Amino acid sequence: MAVANIRAPYPGETGQRNSLRGDGYFTVDGGLSKVFEITEGQNLKFAMDVFNVTNSVRFDPNSIANDPLGDPSSFGVYSALLTRPRAMQISLHYSF
Repeated sequence: MAVANIRAPYPGETGQRNSLRGDGYFTVDGGLSKVFEITEGQNLKFAMDVFNVTNSVRFDPNSIANDPLGDPSSFGVYSALLTRPRAMQISLHYSF
């Protein structure tokens, strides 16, 4: 049982870290930008950002259906995600 592995912190210690672990969480974000000088003191910046580049899916371990007396077809099924789908944004910034 996982609760039996939890111990009280020692004096001067803040407590155990990562004592209970769920499913892993992984995401990679990235971005590219380029600044174009129009005239002296005027710039145009083009940027593209991508969030969750690999489009990884991670399920929320707290959303699992674990009622053994409930519907047997939904036992062990996740109902929520920890990650969002891949998103991209493009921006254009003019500074003077």
